[in-house]
Amino acid sequence: QAWAGVLIATTWNLWVTRAELTTVARPNDTSVHEAMVGWASARISRGDSPFDGWFPDLALGLPQFHHYQSLPHIIAAYAGALFHTDRIVDISAWLLWGTWPVAVYMGARLLGLGKSAALAAAILSPLVSNVDFYGFEMGSYMWRGNGLWSQAWGMWCLPIAFGLGTRYIQTGSGVAPAAGAVALVGALHF
Repeated sequence: QAWAGVLIATTWNLWVTRAELTTVARPNDTSVHEAMVGWASARISRGDSPFDGWFPDLALGLPQFHHYQSLPHIIAAYAGALFHTDRIVDISAWLLWGTWPVAVYMGARLLGLGKSAALAAAILSPLVSNVDFYGFEMGSYMWRGNGLWSQAWGMWCLPIAFGLGTRYIQTGSGVAPAAGAVALVGALHF
């Protein structure tokens, strides 16, 4: 029953934000993320490593993949090639934010909350808001906000990392999953 509620919340999020899949110029950080994914895709298609090289599309250029959390960009470059789309940034931002209640539910359950409390957290999670769009609300990730695409990856994994980390602290078991989840959040977004 609880998963049915999470499914309803997720379906609602995806339906309400479906316009995010419209191709438009992004007035925020999304354009940089799209350029990074495109650069990584080009490196992969040439047989070069996407983890190394000079990224020329920002300022005078820099080794961006050494100085920025680039794991989401590399995953997206491979996914874009797999699914034959250059719109992977838009699609993944929409899916990450739209399925945010799933991550909150799983994290809440890992924290030890009951099904009802975890369901309430999942249903209410899309309503989280702050003033400047640098939090977990829709505006941080979507067109009208800051376009914090790589943060959306870390945001999605954070509740699970909290749950696994808390479980390890409380029980002393499960160090590998806890450490792996925390490391993944760090690799996706600091």
